[in-house]
Amino acid sequence: MIILNNSNKFKKGKFENLEIEFNLEENLTFNNNSLVKKFNQIYDGSICNFTENKTASHFNYKKRTEQEFLKHHKDLLNFSEDIGKSGKNVYFFGIGGSNISPKIFYDLYKEKSLNKFYFITGSDPEELKSITVSESDIAIIASKSFSTLETLDSYKRVCGKKVLKNTFAITSNVNAATNFGIPKNNVLKLNSDTGGRFSAWSPVNIVLPILTGEEGFNSFLDGGLKMDKFCLENENNPALLLSISDVLIRKFCNSLVVLNYDFRLRNFFEFAQQIEMESNGKSFNINNELLNNHTYLLFGGYGPRCQHSFFQSLFQGSENINTYFIAEKTSNLNYKQMKAQVHSLRNPEIEISNNAENPHLTTRKQPVTVIELDDLTPYSIGQLFALWENKSIFNSLHYRTNAFDQFGVELGKKNTKKFL
Repeated sequence: MIILNNSNKFKKGKFENLEIEFNLEENLTFNNNSLVKKFNQIYDGSICNFTENKTASHFNYKKRTEQEFLKHHKDLLNFSEDIGKSGKNVYFFGIGGSNISPKIFYDLYKEKSLNKFYFITGSDPEELKSITVSESDIAIIASKSFSTLETLDSYKRVCGKKVLKNTFAITSNVNAATNFGIPKNNVLKLNSDTGGRFSAWSPVNIVLPILTGEEGFNSFLDGGLKMDKFCLENENNPALLLSISDVLIRKFCNSLVVLNYDFRLRNFFEFAQQIEMESNGKSFNINNELLNNHTYLLFGGYGPRCQHSFFQSLFQGSENINTYFIAEKTSNLNYKQMKAQVHSLRNPEIEISNNAENPHLTTRKQPVTVIELDDLTPYSIGQLFALWENKSIFNSLHYRTNAFDQFGVELGKKNTKKFL
């Protein structure tokens, strides 16, 4: 059940395990029905990545209705059970979407693990030189194309052929993985229409079932699916309301900051950053028309730490910044800190000394959105991940951009090869 209440400054809604305070201080002419209809078409499998003639198949991993995706999950759960029982060190090689989500889930649930994970992302030998792999250890390579330069290079440098028989590949290019030397029985298939930044629902997120088992992984999928169904509705659609807020605020803000106040969720902003900036960092719409001033620079971090670094600029800097606060509802200090910062940004103060105004003591108001989680269970995290993904898709629908390609990223890969 969705409950949505209006106030003078924001709307507040309860969507199962998430409570959201939307920053909606004015009305915007928004063709809600048209946007929701387009979102439904994407959800139902229409071609939405026109430049690559692809669907957004990550939704199918949550739906669990088609045999291909059910088979991928079945294999995933079998592999993850074996790895989880082994108690061995696991070296996870991936970059971008093949690294960010798995690492976040390790932060969230690593206390449940018999394995110790090492996440390896880059190409600088300094990252790799202190890592020593034994023949009994396990390696996982996550690369949809199985041609990601940094990922394969770092695996070769760290592992060589020492753990090839204990190496698992997550990819849509099975032949490339087996040609590399990965045993065919160790290859987990990934649908080629699933974008890396949307791959948390797929076998790329093998870390979650290793840590929480089949029940935890399915609970994560259930949370994401429930949020998707909220977002298919015309009224009180949480992702659409957040998108409307983003579009409104973009009129006078160039930046968006995501602040997480739970240590276990401290790196969620990296997920939000990739979803937002890789999906919507486009200057042309699907009709090749130039767009101006519609993209956000997104940054963020762990709230209690950020309060003592860049918060000064939030309170007294010259820039308007679209601000998101995210935290689990608890009685802990970190949650109370979040509430205090939200109150402070919504209620700026002018201090008076000797009956004369001191401009340098003036604080400013910023647009604030608050997302509170009932808990940090896989179900709640599934709702949070799907909410942010769907918000970004709605943003792209408003500006009529393609949220599912990333040719700038591809150009960087292509040019790197010229310097090898």
